Amino acid sequence: MLMEVVDSQWRPSRFPPTFGAAIGYVTAALTLPSAVFTFLAFPQQATQFGNAFAIFPPSAAKNAGIILMVAHQIVAFALFALPVCVMWEKLVGTHSKPKPLRLLSRIPVGLLIWFIALAIPFFGVINDVLGAFCVTFETYVIPATAWCLYYRKKENRDAAVLQPPRWLGGWTGAFVLNAAVILIFLVAGLGAGGYSSIVALVEAVGTFGLFAKCYNC
Repeated sequence: MLMEVVDSQWRPSRFPPTFGAAIGYVTAALTLPSAVFTFLAFPQQATQFGNAFAIFPPSAAKNAGIILMVAHQIVAFALFALPVCVMWEKLVGTHSKPKPLRLLSRIPVGLLIWFIALAIPFFGVINDVLGAFCVTFETYVIPATAWCLYYRKKENRDAAVLQPPRWLGGWTGAFVLNAAVILIFLVAGLGAGGYSSIVALVEAVGTFGLFAKCYNC
């Protein structure tokens, strides 16, 4: 997706600072404050519930947050289910048909995902497992490793369009940074995160089973 964003920009050279600013905004303004304050306010409950809405007391702010989260999930579902729907359309032969027919052909995909969601309501735990074993590799380990392998050759470093900034220490600092990213996320993300997520998944399956009538009630 990132390469498509770069390709669609009028000035692709502005992508690195734009992407950095977006990551900084999401981390500093959205992710970290909500996580830190929730853990500080409800330390014991936060270790038991994977959903913050199960912890917060009833209030207008909580209701507004739930509504916004539902809207967000609708958008996220459309985004992440799109590749599956496109593959399904090609399988059943509707990918070149008019849009109404293509939308109708996607209904089985939505029903299947809905069925899985009902059968496995502890999605937060599954999301943790996927994050530890998939996101760790595809977002951090593999890109950083590929970067190091590609730029280990001097001719590739000389031909690079973007040179590492001086304040980072040039190529040496960039290699050290990438190696640190690989090591940290292998140990923390895959090691600690993988272990804790597997333990939580086993406990959730043993506690709630499939098609649980009530989850985290």
